[in-house]
Amino acid sequence: MHLIPSARSQDGGVIISAVITVAILASIAAMTLFGVTATHRNAYQAAGWRESLVAAESGAERALAELQKSIDDPVNAWTGWTVVDAKGNPAVSQTLNKSSRWPSTYSVRMTASLPPQTGETLQTQYSVVVDVPGTLAASGKRWNQSFRIRSTGVVPLSEAAQAVTDKRDSQLRRLSLVWDRTLGFASSGTKLTTPQATRMIEMVARPDTVYKYGLVAEVVFKLSKSTYIDGFNSNDGAYSVSGKYDPAKRTPTGGTILANRWKKKAKPTNATEKFDVGKATVYGDLLVKGSMKNVKNTDNVQGDKVTNVSIETPTNLAPVWPSVTANISKLDGKIPSGMSAIFKIAEKTAKAGGPAAQIEAKSASAAAVVAAKGMELVGGANPSSPSRFIVGSIDVDKKDESLVFSNPAGATESWIEIYLTGDMKVSKGGTLFISNGVHATVYLDGKKAEFKDTKKDGGGVILESGFAADFQLVGVEQSDGKKETDDDYSPKKRSGKITVSDSDFTGVINAPDWDVDFKPKDWDKEDTNYGGQLFGSVLGRKVNIGNGADYHFDEALNQTGAPVSYAVAAWNEIER
Repeated sequence: MHLIPSARSQDGGVIISAVITVAILASIAAMTLFGVTATHRNAYQAAGWRESLVAAESGAERALAELQKSIDDPVNAWTGWTVVDAKGNPAVSQTLNKSSRWPSTYSVRMTASLPPQTGETLQTQYSVVVDVPGTLAASGKRWNQSFRIRSTGVVPLSEAAQAVTDKRDSQLRRLSLVWDRTLGFASSGTKLTTPQATRMIEMVARPDTVYKYGLVAEVVFKLSKSTYIDGFNSNDGAYSVSGKYDPAKRTPTGGTILANRWKKKAKPTNATEKFDVGKATVYGDLLVKGSMKNVKNTDNVQGDKVTNVSIETPTNLAPVWPSVTANISKLDGKIPSGMSAIFKIAEKTAKAGGPAAQIEAKSASAAAVVAAKGMELVGGANPSSPSRFIVGSIDVDKKDESLVFSNPAGATESWIEIYLTGDMKVSKGGTLFISNGVHATVYLDGKKAEFKDTKKDGGGVILESGFAADFQLVGVEQSDGKKETDDDYSPKKRSGKITVSDSDFTGVINAPDWDVDFKPKDWDKEDTNYGGQLFGSVLGRKVNIGNGADYHFDEALNQTGAPVSYAVAAWNEIER
């Protein structure tokens, strides 16, 4: 006899089967949901981690823009930022030097939120700290300091404070799920109410100046076959010997020259404009704003030939000073009659030093000047309060004439500024002696500045420090009505002309509206220290370097002079 299951027992079996099926499906759904949730959380955290880098970069870019504003609009630079002392406390009484030279113990900080995106309830933030560590601070040969920018980006995560399933992701992203890991925020080290992704970057912003390249011509340059252009770095022992030039230690690209044409008018249709490298040996790159079709004789350029490059050059206006130390009609360097005997004795003694004395700035005339003190101008011991002179003309044109720039008594460093309304001439053995520690700037507002016929007599410009930035010639741009008419090359007018003829010269020339001529006479045509030596940096309108001149650009000069822009010198992400 067979037993027939009742309807109730059949229903119970169906229910059990259904429950088991539902349980299995629920387990599958839970596993699927868990996997999807984990994947979603991983993707959300990864997206937040990437977005935090964007936020950090936004903060760094804002700081870089403020540094640029400190050049272009210094009155409004750093508005809304907080000045902080060495301990991180707001320094209400401390204001930043608008010339971008800060105390190394101070910094500026800002925390800001990025504009919210559609649907966001929590906003992305960045926190920026700009400071000057000791390694970037200004020094005797690095007047313009670089800046360190540290920016932290923070993105809130609305997901639960749970680590991702893959430990490698946790080690990579180092999210702040429970504790705040950020640097630069006041909440750093505290317990969080909302998880967040954070990333921090560090950037070094380096100022670039008009002395960025060895030679810059606004309109044209003409070089010669026997000319050598190279570079060294007086701040780097790998590229100098005790701060002095050595041809065996020339830098790879220090001789870089630039055919600029930044702000000049378009050339007339009938003008001939050629940049002639003249087969000069250039230990660096050749840069031009346009194409290479207007550049000839480039055979001996050792570096690259690069097109479509230019820099913004300054418009140098006559200085306007609230007060001056003195108004002087003429500086002629005449030695007082009572000192002439001392001069002769000092000159005779110094001649025993030999011909190498000229390179070391210890020539017979220099030694005589130190002993006899011709006409003397004394600098101001504070860079913010230099000695300032308005001078009608400088005419030091005899062997027994000398103009001396000196430090004040008891000081080893000083600053002198001269606004020269007329012409300048140092010639025929006359000496312009700039004592060690003196930083001299001459604003040229006449028609010409000449340094000539001094080499054989041991005179000329003698810069005791040997650092070109200690003697700066700034050519003032005159109004069109006062400019001289030129005979070739566009544009047709110039403000003035600087000439160095049969003289060694150490200094920097910032004169984009002035012509600059180096005219050797019987100079050595070999690349040695015994020929015509030009040390410094030149920015001019038309630049001509004649046969026999060896021109050496000191790359340390890019850290002097007025900054024109800031460049990113280094970029790193910092592990928190």
